[in-house]
Amino acid sequence: MTEYEMNELVLQSLGLVQDNITLYLTIMSGFLLVMFLQAKNLSKYQFYFINMIFLVFSSFVIFGAYRFAINATLIGEGSPNINVPIWYSYFILTVGLICIIASMIFALSVRYNKAK
Repeated sequence: MTEYEMNELVLQSLGLVQDNITLYLTIMSGFLLVMFLQAKNLSKYQFYFINMIFLVFSSFVIFGAYRFAINATLIGEGSPNINVPIWYSYFILTVGLICIIASMIFALSVRYNKAK
């Protein structure tokens, strides 16, 4: 494999990371908007169903971004021109999981808000 092809693979993997992060932000924005506007009006089962759908899809997207970042790191080790640090993968995973947890806490706080 030539150096150009290795660099191209790394850059494609990083592009897929960006695509997954964009998809996650879209899913999260829609979830937060629905929860903010309609959480109190949903039945218990609807509320938990929407939460589970969000949790499953956002987890797949975040772990996909993590996997693409790991691929970029592993491919980049063979290229002298492009270096993708390993912490980048773990940073994406950590921030993604923190955002998922924060979104779930937000949904619960909107649903069960005691202050009126």
